[in-house]
Amino acid sequence: AYVGIYILAVAVSLPGAIWLTLGGGLLFGFWLGGALAVLGAGTGAAVMFLMAKYVLGDTLRSRFGSRLARFEVAFNRDAWSYLLVLRLLPIFPFFLVNLGAALIGVKFSVYALTTYVGIIPGAFVYASIGNGISVLLRQGTQPELSLIGRPEIFGPLVGFTVLALAPVVWR
Repeated sequence: AYVGIYILAVAVSLPGAIWLTLGGGLLFGFWLGGALAVLGAGTGAAVMFLMAKYVLGDTLRSRFGSRLARFEVAFNRDAWSYLLVLRLLPIFPFFLVNLGAALIGVKFSVYALTTYVGIIPGAFVYASIGNGISVLLRQGTQPELSLIGRPEIFGPLVGFTVLALAPVVWR
């Protein structure tokens, strides 16, 4: 049910997928919660890509196609690298990358593989934060700001900080 809800939320671009990933860590722990979040987010993104390519593709291409012709050729030459960077570094919103990749004709296999691989770090950081909250709740402790120094909370926050700074390092 969790993965199905996640797939649906991403496929129709509902905001708040971060809460689903946090919830996965809270409910299922770090490893299983992170893995289920990757499965749900990656599959939902793949469904959205296919819908954009085959259902909305003609409409989108007729509207934007002429402006994207040069960009499309350049992007697709190194699509693996570009898509992996766009997934690893949260530069653009998730749904825009899904739509854009479909619009410029990225191969589905390249899109799917880079999406699943690229969302792994962020999914596990958020699942780890959710798991840290779960640990606190099991101990009967209310999550509050003073607990930020605990390893189950501080560790994932350091991971998230490193992930957030990745675009700066990349540039």
